Amino acid sequence: VAMATHDVELVEYFFAHTIAPGLVAVLVPATVVGVLLSFGWPLAAALAPILAVVALSPFLARRRVDVLGSRAREALADLNAHAVDTIQGLGEIVAFERTPERRREFLALARRHVELRIPFFRSLTLQNVVLETATGLGGLVVVVTGAWLVSTGHLDPALLPMLALLAMAAFLPVSEIAYIGRQLSDTLGATRRLYAVHREPVTVRDGPGVSAVPRSSGGVEAKEGAHGSPAEPPAAAAVPGSPPAHVVAGATAEPGAVGGMALAMEAVDFRYPGREDRALSGVSFDIPAGTRIALVGPSGAGKTTAAHLMLRFFDPERGTVRLAGHDLRAWRLDDLRARIALVSQDTWLFNETLRANILVARPEAGEEDIVRAVERSALADFVAALPEGLDTPVGERGVRLSGGQRQRVAIARAFLKDAPVLVLDEATSHLDAVSEQAVQHALETLMHDRTTIIIAHRLSTVRSASRIVVLNEGRVVEVGRHEELLGRAGLYSQLVGRQLAAVAD
Repeated sequence: VAMATHDVELVEYFFAHTIAPGLVAVLVPATVVGVLLSFGWPLAAALAPILAVVALSPFLARRRVDVLGSRAREALADLNAHAVDTIQGLGEIVAFERTPERRREFLALARRHVELRIPFFRSLTLQNVVLETATGLGGLVVVVTGAWLVSTGHLDPALLPMLALLAMAAFLPVSEIAYIGRQLSDTLGATRRLYAVHREPVTVRDGPGVSAVPRSSGGVEAKEGAHGSPAEPPAAAAVPGSPPAHVVAGATAEPGAVGGMALAMEAVDFRYPGREDRALSGVSFDIPAGTRIALVGPSGAGKTTAAHLMLRFFDPERGTVRLAGHDLRAWRLDDLRARIALVSQDTWLFNETLRANILVARPEAGEEDIVRAVERSALADFVAALPEGLDTPVGERGVRLSGGQRQRVAIARAFLKDAPVLVLDEATSHLDAVSEQAVQHALETLMHDRTTIIIAHRLSTVRSASRIVVLNEGRVVEVGRHEELLGRAGLYSQLVGRQLAAVAD
């Protein structure tokens, strides 16, 4: 926030208040020296050395001042970030009695900023002292030299006061440069911070584009490749304990499911920046158009990472992710993401109205579409109870809504988007039993005729999937239907057993 507002304003100061004063600081002293020279070269010779010292004063210890200015800006940014973090986490700070620690941290950051700022202002003060002293000396030497010229008959006495004032006026634009030097140090620090963001490499870029693939979720044409022929999903890689490849790849769609788009991951490796261990390693599976696949496994197994790769938030290190038979890197990003709807466990709501937050999915949607999406996501009763209905502000990060209500807003967005591919990442994780039942019914409607990826810890929500892919430590360890996996006594069976034991306890 500081970079987007204050730092940008500081950079603007350079363009608006530096170039013109810099030119004036050169032209005015040069003109004054020329005028003095015309009345007698001793006047110009006496003033020129002092003007040179003053002109160079903003550049004295310039490097030190710039470094101090940059460090002070960074320290101020840390102070601002700590303050914002404290305000946003105020509930946890109070609940866990961390107020004294946060206060000490804030004061330590404030002291660091002051410790950097004081030497900065000390250097600038020294420059100002030099400037003020030189200004007085400049007027004095012109008066003394002019008095000598008057005594020798080379200068009219009436001109001496005017020439003395003119000489002192030459220092005014130079003093402006000294003030600009103070601002320039802050500006350079702000510029470095902005360039650090500007130079950050963009890791995911638009592809060349894919031949027309319909966005609609309905119709068999959604499954066709670039030339109208069905896009054959690649066969899944062999996994120990999994059924033969022809069984995995040949999973049948739900009755009537003719829409959606085929998805596939082929030998995908991926690690997050700055991490040594891989989040995914050699992951392969395919999702025929119109079917449902569930990704299950312990926390940290790579389920959400796989979903993020399908949305192309990142690109894999090795391997390929395909949609409708095309490598995701060939798609334009807007075209790709227009065909995938995401319902995640952490729904971000903007500080806008409920209507505006739902319209994020499709801004051009009409009132009828919004109302239908609200009804199908089990939000209708909640909206009806609000005094302002859909025009009710939800607060910063949706603070006025419960976790379950925020989750249903995410589901309403998915209904409104009406994309052929649906990713449900713990979509019912924040719901109570009654709300979950209502939302699960809504999700069943939403999943119909779509290619769906279900990520869930509660295994009761994945039993109806065409296939279940079990991940562990970033690898596919099992693939099959619910009944098949239970019969193998593998990781899936263990996960189900633990959940049943926890319910029994």
